[in-house]
Order: sequence, then C-alpha cells, then structure tokens
Amino acid sequence: MGGDELIETKLRAPLIRHKVLSRHQLIDGLLSEDSEGVVVTVVAPAGSGKSTLLVELSKRLAQDKYTCCWLSVDADDNEPIVFAKYLVSALHQFDPKAADKELAFIKANPTRNYDALFDALVARISRTDRKLAIFVDDFQHLSHSSILRFWNRLIAHAPRNVRLILASRTRPGLELGRRRISGGLHEITQEALNFNAAQVSEFMLQLHAIELESDAVDSLHATTEGWAAGLQLAALAIGRSRGNAGAMIASFSGRNKDLTEYLFQTVLGVQSLEVQRFLLRTSALTRLSPGLCNALMQDQSGALLLDKVERSNLFLIPLDDEGRWYRYHHLFADFLQAELRRTETDAYPQLCAIAASWSEEQGRLTEAIQYCLSGEHYERAADLIATKAPDIAQYQGDHYTILDWMRRLPSSYHQQRPEILLNHAWSRAFSSDLEQAIKLAEQAVQVLDGDHGDSWDLEPHKRNQLRWLAQVIQSIAHVCSDRIPGSLDQCHSIRAELPASEPFLLASILNATSYCHLSRGEISKAADCAEEAYSYGRQAGSVYAIVWADFLNALANVERGRIQAAHDSAERASRHVGERTNANRYMFAMAAIIKAETETQRGNFAAVNVCMSAGQDFTALFGPQEPLWIALRNEARMKAWSGELGAACEVLKQGRETALGAAQLMLHFSLAAEEIDLRLRHDDDTETAAELFISSGLADDRRSQLICDEMRSRISVLSRYTEAKLCLAQGQPDSALKLLKSLQAATQAEQILVLQQIRCLRAIALWASERQGDAERELDRALNLAAPHNHAYPFIAAGGTMLDILESIQCKRGSAYAGEEHQLKRQFEQRLIALLRNENPDNHNAIQPLTDGRDEIEPLTERETEILKLVAAGLTNLQLADELLISVATVKWHLHNIYEKIGVGSRTAAAAYARKLQLI
Repeated sequence: MGGDELIETKLRAPLIRHKVLSRHQLIDGLLSEDSEGVVVTVVAPAGSGKSTLLVELSKRLAQDKYTCCWLSVDADDNEPIVFAKYLVSALHQFDPKAADKELAFIKANPTRNYDALFDALVARISRTDRKLAIFVDDFQHLSHSSILRFWNRLIAHAPRNVRLILASRTRPGLELGRRRISGGLHEITQEALNFNAAQVSEFMLQLHAIELESDAVDSLHATTEGWAAGLQLAALAIGRSRGNAGAMIASFSGRNKDLTEYLFQTVLGVQSLEVQRFLLRTSALTRLSPGLCNALMQDQSGALLLDKVERSNLFLIPLDDEGRWYRYHHLFADFLQAELRRTETDAYPQLCAIAASWSEEQGRLTEAIQYCLSGEHYERAADLIATKAPDIAQYQGDHYTILDWMRRLPSSYHQQRPEILLNHAWSRAFSSDLEQAIKLAEQAVQVLDGDHGDSWDLEPHKRNQLRWLAQVIQSIAHVCSDRIPGSLDQCHSIRAELPASEPFLLASILNATSYCHLSRGEISKAADCAEEAYSYGRQAGSVYAIVWADFLNALANVERGRIQAAHDSAERASRHVGERTNANRYMFAMAAIIKAETETQRGNFAAVNVCMSAGQDFTALFGPQEPLWIALRNEARMKAWSGELGAACEVLKQGRETALGAAQLMLHFSLAAEEIDLRLRHDDDTETAAELFISSGLADDRRSQLICDEMRSRISVLSRYTEAKLCLAQGQPDSALKLLKSLQAATQAEQILVLQQIRCLRAIALWASERQGDAERELDRALNLAAPHNHAYPFIAAGGTMLDILESIQCKRGSAYAGEEHQLKRQFEQRLIALLRNENPDNHNAIQPLTDGRDEIEPLTERETEILKLVAAGLTNLQLADELLISVATVKWHLHNIYEKIGVGSRTAAAAYARKLQLI
C-alpha cells in the first residue's frame, strides 16, 4: 500500500474485552425522551473513561436503529486532506455511494481547498431523515480552521435525528453557544465521569475481585478522586502486591501526573524483566501486531509476549476483532516512551528503524516513511521516497500518495534526490497544482544545468533522462491548464528530442500531443498520436500511459463517429487495468468513463449507469478539462434519461462552480450548454434555459476579453450551437437555420459527431419551416452515416420533432428496404423511434442475421473472432494484415469464411450482425 492506505482501526470503536463498569446513568440521561441534545461533548483528561463511555453509548444508539460512524483522530489528522479522507471513510456505512464519490474527490485532488467538500458533507448530513450518530474520539487533535469551520457548520445545521458525540482532553474550539442556549448540547465533564465511592467499591470488586474495607474505599476515592485510570492502575498494583491493600492505598499520594507515574512504576516494576523489555521496546510503535513485535524483539517471542500483555489487561487496546492490531492506552504509551528514553537513550531511533524496515517489507510504505521520520532517519526516508516514487507516480498514477509523503518529509530534504523533486512535480501536474508543478520542474532543471549540478551525483545519461522528464512535466502542466497553442509547439519540440530508448517519456509526451490535437478539433492527428503513445506505453510497461492513450484514442473515434472502435479502445484499457484496487482507481475510472461515453452515443443508458458506477472516481477529477467534461456530461445525461432532471442539472451546476474555481472557462461554458440542452429536451423549460444562456456568459461577447483566440473560437461555436437550439425551442426555425449553416461551414469533415448534431438540428428546423422533404433528406444523410455504427445519441439528443421526421421517413419507405445494409438502416431507425418513445429499443425489431434459413450459425474460430473485432474497429485489409502478421490474401480468405458462416455479404453488415449476436 501507499499513502492512500487507511488505518481501518481508526474507523471502528475500540473493542472493550475486559469487564467495564456500565455508565448507564449517564447514558440514560443523554437518551431520555426529554433530551434534545443533538451534540454531546465529553471533555476530560486522558484515562477518564471517555472512550469507554462512547463505546457504550454507540451500542445503545445502534440498538435504537442509529447508524453509528466512528472516527478516532490523532495529530496527523489535523490536515484537511487527511481529516476529510478519514471522515468520509467513517461515513461510508451511512451512504456508501456518496462516500465512494467523495473519496475519489480526495484522491484525485490532494491539493485542493476542502471547504467545498466539507460544505457538501454538511448539506448531505443536514438533509437526511435517517438516524445517524457520528462519534469522534480524541477531538483535541483538531484545530485547523477549515476543519473547525466544518464542525461549526455541521453543529449549527444538524437535524434532531443526527447526533454528534465528541470526546476531547481539552475544551474543543467550537462555537457551541447557540446549542447550549437552545438545550441542544449535553456537556459531560471530568466530574461527571469520575466514580463516586460506591462505584469505586463496585469497580474494585466486580472488575478486579478486590474487596476493600469502607475506609480503604474512601481513601482510594479521595486519592484518585474517582479517576478511572487511577483506579485501574491502583487495582493492578494492589493485585500484584502481597501486602495489605489498605496500607498500599495509604501510600498513594498526589494526583494525575505524580500518581500516574508512581502507579505505572509500580505496575511496571512487578512485571518480569522479559515483559518489561517488551513493553519498553514496543512503546516506539504507533500500533502493534504480532509480526511487528517479533521484529522489534528480534526473535519469535514478540507475538507470545503481546498475547500475554493483552491477557494481563496492561492498558493494551485491541483495534480489531482478529487480534492483529493493538495500541497502548495513551497514558501508558507516554509513560513507557519516557522510560525508554530515560533508560536506553539510543534505543528509540534504532527501534523506529526496525519498524520502518518491517513496514516496508509488508508494503506499508507510508508507515515505513513515518517511522523513519519519527526516528529522525531523514536520509533513509528520502531514499525510500526516491526509490518508490517513480513507479507510484508515473506508472500507477497514485498522486495522493506522493503528495502525502511530501507533506511528511521535511522540506529541506525535498531536493535530496532528483527523483523526489521531479515525481513531486509530476503529481502536482496531475493534481491541478500546475504552477507549482512547473516551478518544481524548473528547480530540477536549474540544479541539473547550473553550478549546483554536482549536488546530485549522476551519470551523464541519467542527467539527460531527468532533464527530459522535467521538460515533459512542464509540457503536461501547460496542457492540463489548457494552454493549447503554446503547449502543442512545446510537445512537438520535446518529441523531436527524445530518443527511442525512452518509451515512457515518449508515451507521455505523445499523449499530451494527442490531447492538444483533440482540443483543436484535429481528430485524425489526435488518434495517430494516441496510437503511437499506446505502442510506447506497451514498451515501457506503463499501464498509466496505456490507459491514457486508449482514452484519447476512444475519444477521437467518438468524434469521428466510429463508436465500436471507441468501445474497443475502452475494453482494451479495461483489460490492461484489471480488477479495481486502491492503487488503480484513477485508471479504472478512465476506462469505465470512456466506455460510458460509447454507450451514451449508442443510447444504451442502462449500460451507462453500470459504467458510471464503476467510474465515479472520475467525476470529481480536477486537471485536464476534456476527461472531466466527458465524465460530468455522461453522469448528467444518464440521470436525465432516467427521469432525474433535477439531479442531472445539479451535477452540471456543481461542475460549473468547480470549473470557475479552477479557472477552467471552457469546461464552465460546456457544462452550461449541456444543462440548457437537457432542460430543453426533457422539461421543455425554454425560459430557464434562456436565462442560463445569458447568466452563464454563453451569450456575452465580452468574454473575448478574458480568453485566448483559440478558446474564443471554440466557445463561439458552442454559443452558436446552443443559440440555434434555443431558437428552435422559441419557434424561430429560420434563425436556427442561419446559425446552423455557419456552423456546418466551419466544421471539419472528420468531425462526424459535430456534423451529425448539426444535421439533426437542421432537419428539425427544416421540418418546422414546413420543408418536410428537405428535412427528410437532411436526416437521411445523417442516418446513412450513423446506422453502421449504431450512433444514436445525436438523434435522440435533438429532441423536438425528430420522432415525427423518423416516422414520416419510415412511412414513406414502407417495406421498400432492399439489401442487407438497407435492412440495417431500417432497424436502426426503428431503434431510434423506440428510444424517442421512451420504450425499450431491445424489444423492437431486433436485428437478425441473413442466414439463408439456417437454424444455427457455425461457430467462429478464435482467429475469425479476432479479425471480426478488428473489422468492426474499421481496419482495412492491409491494416489487418499488418496487425496480424499475415498476408492480405489470407485476410480475404478469413473474411470469406466469416461472411459464409454468419450469412452476410459486406464488412459493415458482418460487424453489425456479429455485435447483435454478441459474437464480439
């Protein structure tokens, strides 16, 4: 695991295996019918029984059908990114789907401002009508202004069915006055937690089988003031002494620190030397496991001693049900560490080094790095990061882990090794911290080229590799910021410089180049670069580069109307990614989201829903605008098609707000245009759509002052297309035709998707102008292009009178469809009609192969199936021969056999029928 790993035990209430004295009176008061306490604070020093009270309260609330979410925080959680990760994970059982999406946001955006996410959490929790209880233990570690702002807002807006239970050693810095005045706050203090004399007697007798005289009970109560940890220590000391209990109690003096130290010394002193050594050595650990204890003890005694300490109830807290992980009570851990440093001054750093080695071997890299840092082994921490970072950042795309490590490593070590600096820059580039990425890469170049180049002892070849990497990072950062014109020139320049021996860097720069061409509408160039990037990615063994190449290639094929070829690229990406894991979530989502795009274009919205569930990680992505645009629009289209127009518009609205915050203007305008489109099609809400056209800035000529010429041109096209749809909705077909004519003239021939959208709108405008014949002919041109690829979305997206035009075409043709391809076109039209009628298209006129009356189709061989897939992807006979390393004559022979087996006579019909029969 990397930095993305969660310490799962922080998300569960600690197990209380030993007997405890029930605090039912306190809990009954909190849960009484008269109680209106939404917020409960438990403020008391360590060892007062806060956690034990919270555990008992959580069990009672669970019995009352509350969903109880638990979070134990520590000092490391006082960073918004870390706190958000754990809080959302704690809320997973309450709303798994939302939590998965929010965790994706966190992973994809480790450098962002988290107030927006926190606000969304407040809104979601405040709207729920379910019973929810959120427990936070050790709240004293939280002081960051953003985190406290979240809690203040949640406390202010939480409904009565939500309970917030916060335990802290110190009074939390929260705004509780309003809740206190309204009666919505329960405050439990040290005094409330302390045991009275009767409870002290019950505690000693029931939990430790120590029966005390009343005078001894009074003396113990007076000395400890009913403090739970003091009583527990006293019980351990008395139980292990052979003297009179009353006499030992009489020897106690002082309070808290003095008493604690005295009692701990007493408890430690009665242990065997072996157990004492174990306790001291393992005090260096943040959490204990049998294997880790064996490593620290340097033999197999660690696991046995851990079990012995656990059974002896020596302040060891189990963190799971399986006995794999434990931690010491905070008081005991502090005492043991102090004793270790006092008795063995050099031991702590050595023990941290052992723990780091063990954690590294177990794949717990972040814990290994943290142990290195705790033991002040900064050089080793830096070396560990430098060794692991290239694979995690560049090959896995796990940017969260890299930035988490950099947060932990002292800044003075960030330039210790070039791999640290450059992989930090790489992850910044893919986390939308683009200026910082460029700055870090420039720092690396200065060290590599400047007077201080010798500070990194590098061979000349290695120095060149790192310099190229820095240049690639800078180019990617510029591309991610959508500075396309200058970025494309930079990409070409770096591509020319890179040798063939650097396949990963070549794949990366070619992907960036493909993205630039795609943004400029240069579709064929984008596809060519993506194919070349795929080839280099395969050479480099980088799944990250491969998936990006397939993503871009698929998107280019969608723009060219080659939907099956796009689908095949998405499937290929999925095969490379494999099963979803924490490390590959980003890549898994990329494959899923481009597959969702192909299913949207086919009008298969049930399949879109499945893909979007797998690709949720992407909808929270910041970075390149094109992938985020694809993710958000597919989520919105799927929701709108399912009848959830409000939810669809909310997705787009949130996306626009995010885009404006990240200065992604093209994304903002694209999402606004999409919302206008959905409102016109699914709600016929012309007034709201027209208002959004103005308020979003799509209709504002002044936007030209804020953007570059190239983006201005792209937004102008988007604005005219949206205006044409509004003109149609407002009954102005002639104005729409004028706009569409100018758009069609400006559209390149290979931009089939755009051309199809324009033709569909032109057909509707012509129909509205009572030029039915022209409308039918215009739509027929679009049908000719779309039918072989089952490219449905431009037709169903046009809405309006599309259904009338299609029905008129079918009525006039009647049964006059001759030949296989005409039959295919007829069936495609019938499918469109079913979709526009909100019927299941799969139940209407399913395509059947022409098999000359044969009952069964002869099975295809593996080679024939492979060829059929490539035919469907649009490969020519010569390309098939090159791909399969066979002759063109052999390709033709295979195709002849395929045609014979499935009863068709053309490549288009073969691919279409085979897809319908699920042969590919």
